[in-house]
Amino acid sequence: MLITCISYGQNRQMARKGKAMDGEMKERIEARLIAFITTELDLSTDEAQDFWPIYNEYREKFETARAENRPDQKKWDVMSDEEAAQLIESRIKMEEDNIALRKQYYNDLKPVISNKKIAKLMMVEREFKSKMLSSLKERMRKNPERRKMREREQQRN
Repeated sequence: MLITCISYGQNRQMARKGKAMDGEMKERIEARLIAFITTELDLSTDEAQDFWPIYNEYREKFETARAENRPDQKKWDVMSDEEAAQLIESRIKMEEDNIALRKQYYNDLKPVISNKKIAKLMMVEREFKSKMLSSLKERMRKNPERRKMREREQQRN
């Protein structure tokens, strides 16, 4: 019993530490993203000052919409036809909302940066994501224990 309690306490401490590390990692990624976009778009000081509040607002709205429309983790084989239809409708609405949000984002950015920079922004975001995923895969390949820990943590949640 005592060993179980100690083990449970250690697991909870590791989980808290993992969440803190995730927060730190998120901050580091955000800093890299800001530097990457600023450099790749060659934003002037004035452009950056107007660009980042719009960009951050858009990302927050997009993340909120994505979180609200995330489907349940139900098993597909036990989902009823009605639930599947609701899921499809929800996905379509989410995509429509995303298109409307992207149009608004484009209109908000037009007075701040050139159309050329707006078009490049879309490519730069994809490039950053690709680089981050490649980096993560490489770290996981080099450190299989980290991968196992992350898999165990995902199974618990």
